[in-house]
Amino acid sequence: MIVLRDGLRDELAKVLGCPAADVDDTATFEDLGIDSVFGVMFIQSVNRRYGLKEPLDLTERCRDLDELDRYLATRIPEASR
Repeated sequence: MIVLRDGLRDELAKVLGCPAADVDDTATFEDLGIDSVFGVMFIQSVNRRYGLKEPLDLTERCRDLDELDRYLATRIPEASR
């Protein structure tokens, strides 16, 4: 799941406008400043990257990158990660 996590971190960093290395994996989306607008932008980006159609409120359902990573690992074929 490390590859998936790296991809999620990259997409989140793009939305936040910072280097991926600055994204704290242990911080909640709320702590990172992800509100509903940024959350929609982030999930749209994730959906495009992985060819998904996940609900745009997913950052409200998943609390942080770790939880989102675990959830998406069940939705994305391993070869596509």
